[in-house]
Amino acid sequence: MDASLSIATHRRVIQEWRKHGVLIHSHGPFRESTILKKIEGLPQECRKMWKSALVSTRRRQASKEWDGLFPNANLLDLLPVSNEFCLALFDTTRAVVVAGLSSTEASRLEPALGGMEICKLHSVSESLHFSKAEKTATRVLNVGDNCSSEWRDRYYSHVNQADHVAVVDRYILANHNYRIANGEISGLHRLLDNCFSRHRDKKVNVKVFCAIQNSSPTLSTSELVQINEFFDDLSKRYSAGGIRQIECYVLTDKEFSKIAHERYMRSDYTIFGIDSGLDVFGGVLAKKSSVVWRHDIAVSSHFGTVEAALQLNALVTRHLV
Repeated sequence: MDASLSIATHRRVIQEWRKHGVLIHSHGPFRESTILKKIEGLPQECRKMWKSALVSTRRRQASKEWDGLFPNANLLDLLPVSNEFCLALFDTTRAVVVAGLSSTEASRLEPALGGMEICKLHSVSESLHFSKAEKTATRVLNVGDNCSSEWRDRYYSHVNQADHVAVVDRYILANHNYRIANGEISGLHRLLDNCFSRHRDKKVNVKVFCAIQNSSPTLSTSELVQINEFFDDLSKRYSAGGIRQIECYVLTDKEFSKIAHERYMRSDYTIFGIDSGLDVFGGVLAKKSSVVWRHDIAVSSHFGTVEAALQLNALVTRHLV
């Protein structure tokens, strides 16, 4: 963390991190991390900017013993954690001396580190990984796209690092049960499989907000059967693994439509809007197209208000796993 960098450069790094990245710091508590010590040494305005970002932006400790890079570090010091992140930002001096970048190179993929990208801090906006993430995040999903690969490119790394994930989708219960009946993977399966595959020591909490397509304020026997089929499938399929808990909130269709008007997935502080609903990622190939978008929840309280209202007005609540 170079104190000589301009405030604009620090701001660009934080913006890219907030939109696309997860900050991986040295192993151990963040309060003892190398990067926090560097942040404390920054000029006041930069220090405040970083500390504000740390409150609502994704960060994780490395899962292995890694103390960060030091002045005399070798590039191969990153090897033990090379499978945990794909981009390392270096100040200009270290990028040239340690990583061997030329004065005209913004970044380079390092074969010795499994293709990790080494990028100069002031060139963060030119990072190959951030550029790809920017294009991918809001690219329209088209009919015929491979759902598995599209999910991995767009959302896998976000979900894999999140502490809390939520889905707000009025039709996800009906879509999920339809997929089960036809022996297909649903969009919700796609998300929960992503969560389930995580390391057991980094479990995630999941909330699912959905509606039952009923016409009265009370549930009929057949509607209760639909809800229980939904709960049973999730409970049996995800009884272990990387999911700590699945909280399901089922509202009447009428009540849900009063509260939520967007269909989206939330990964910690990032909202991923999917206009056609999460189930567009169900099956093998996309059967319909969908506009997708992204929003930073730290900028607006709207989505938190929506989720709180849905939770408060749920007709059926169930905690699974």
